[in-house]
Order: sequence, then structure tokens, then C-alpha cells
Amino acid sequence: MNKILKIVIGVIILVTITYLIVGTFFMSSGKTNTNFGGFGNMVAPSGKSNTVSTNKLEVSIDKILINMHSGPYKYMKADMAFKMVNGANKDSLVKNMPYIRDTILRFSSNQDSSKLATSAGKQQYKQDLKDLIYESYGLEIEDIYFRDFVLAK
Repeated sequence: MNKILKIVIGVIILVTITYLIVGTFFMSSGKTNTNFGGFGNMVAPSGKSNTVSTNKLEVSIDKILINMHSGPYKYMKADMAFKMVNGANKDSLVKNMPYIRDTILRFSSNQDSSKLATSAGKQQYKQDLKDLIYESYGLEIEDIYFRDFVLAK
């Protein structure tokens, strides 16, 4: 009986420590939404006013959390915005957002985190993502902005 009690207490302590570490770093906004499920979770925006754009052609992509494929960093957390070429592209992007988010998650999870740690790597990532969305959905993106970008071990 005493041995079982020690095991139960140990498991509770382990779960608590894991929750504190993961919850503090990755869930800083305090809200998660797993509607898109899979290997990445959509993290709801924090509601801070600095993430709101006045540009009518800009579309905010909710924060993403990715398990990286290779490299020294294991996780990528990013908050992006797409500046579309025209209103028709923006409307189509918004309409197809679940599919486009899935494409972004799949594409991002296959990246080498050591390349994304450099400025040139981030620029190449943006260009490759723009090309992929154009090839997959026919949507022209003028630019991609990182509002938040973190790589973690």
C-alpha cells in the first residue's frame, strides 16, 4: 500500500512539473483551440492591440506551434500575417483558412530549425511558403510578416 502511494504521488508531481513547464512557455496566451488538431495546435490570439492591422489586404494567421522535423530546435511558435495582392485573394484565403493552416502546419513541420534560426533562412521560409500557397491554391501573397517567432529546444 505504501509503495502504491509513493508511485501515485510521484506521478502527480511529474504531471504538475510538466504542465508548468509546457504551459508557461507554449500557452502564454492562456487559450488554446485544437479544432485543427493533428501535429500542431492552433493557439488563439491574445487579443493584444499590436496584432491588429489597419491594412484591408492583410490577414492574420493565428499562432501556430510546430514540432520541428530536424535541427537543434524542437519547437517553432509563430504568429504570422499575410498581405494579399488583392481583395479577391484575401476573401479566398479567409474562406479556405482551415486548409491553408493545414498546409502551413505540414510545410513548417518539415523545415530544418537550424535554417530558420538565421535571417536568410526566415526569408527563404517566407518565399517558399508564398510559392507553396500559390501553387496549391492559386492565391498571390504580396508579403508575409512575422509578428512573433520563437524557436525552442
